[in-house]
Amino acid sequence: MKPLRFAVRKIKWLSFLLLWLSILKPIILSLQLKIYKHTKVTKIVRLIYINGQFVRLCETQNTEMRKLLENSGGWLGKFIDFFYPPFRKYMDLQFFRYGFTGAVNVAFSLLLYFVVYNYVLQQQMLPLGLFTLSSHIASLVITFPFSNFFGFLLQKYVTFTESELRGHVQLYRYFLIVFVNLGVNAIILKIMVDGFHFWTTPSQVVATFFCIFISYFSQKKFTFKPTTPKANKQ
Repeated sequence: MKPLRFAVRKIKWLSFLLLWLSILKPIILSLQLKIYKHTKVTKIVRLIYINGQFVRLCETQNTEMRKLLENSGGWLGKFIDFFYPPFRKYMDLQFFRYGFTGAVNVAFSLLLYFVVYNYVLQQQMLPLGLFTLSSHIASLVITFPFSNFFGFLLQKYVTFTESELRGHVQLYRYFLIVFVNLGVNAIILKIMVDGFHFWTTPSQVVATFFCIFISYFSQKKFTFKPTTPKANKQ
């Protein structure tokens, strides 16, 4: 039984690796294209990456993927706008979209966590050689990048569509804000629970509200900052 369990576990990790590669493939290809366009390399490498079909295929794939994401984001934006009129007096459309997409991302994250915890890890500890992760922490580690990347796509193609910054710059800034929010959340919990001996769950609610506003203004002014006069006027 032990060899069988070991083989099943390896297959699961291999499936996660393949899923990661399928998600990161367009980003990796675009970065490789940029590196070889602006770096002096040998003639053989330049012929392989610049003059060959690889580059044209890379550019075509990126264009098609971008169009698909933009069309999907436009359709989802129209769907969200349908529910906006009752909230018009209380918030602008962009903040409403931010809240709506945030709720969608939370639901996706919880569903993904549930699937990984119960069906992938089967509530078992995850040995990683030098140390072992408990099932709930391992599920968080596995789902964290997927849920946050999904949230990035929602914010980029639904909420903050005016920015013309490069995608890899936006992605870097987005995850930077994510980790800043984690730190802010931890600090608020530390102060309220350990300092003022307040209840843990209400403290997390307070920290969540702080992080929501910090994240919104950070993403608006930093991650997806409009880069053209036309966007700024809007």
